[in-house]
Amino acid sequence: MLMFYVKKVASRLYFSTTQESLSVLDSHKNLLCFYKSVTCSAVEYGCVVWHHNLTTAQSDQLEALQKCALRIILHPMKLLHNTALVYCEMGSLKLRGAESESESSESGF
Repeated sequence: MLMFYVKKVASRLYFSTTQESLSVLDSHKNLLCFYKSVTCSAVEYGCVVWHHNLTTAQSDQLEALQKCALRIILHPMKLLHNTALVYCEMGSLKLRGAESESESSESGF
């Protein structure tokens, strides 16, 4: 199941680097908006269900995809991952997954 999401994210990251999309998504702000609305939503949609079953390697794989996305979005700036997360006003996928899991358990779902 996780590989489905990894492939989905990878294909959306690839789209964001193609020439056609770069002409439309020409600024950091537009790329970040695309990433949050299209790519993150694909991963976080199923996160509540499978986050607690992820192995460390799988969690690291998802985090690596986010690092790659932030490098694409913030190019040519070269920021450390934690700095890039703060700059983009985001949290790590591990933290967001844990937060959404706790929210769903509090609501009874």
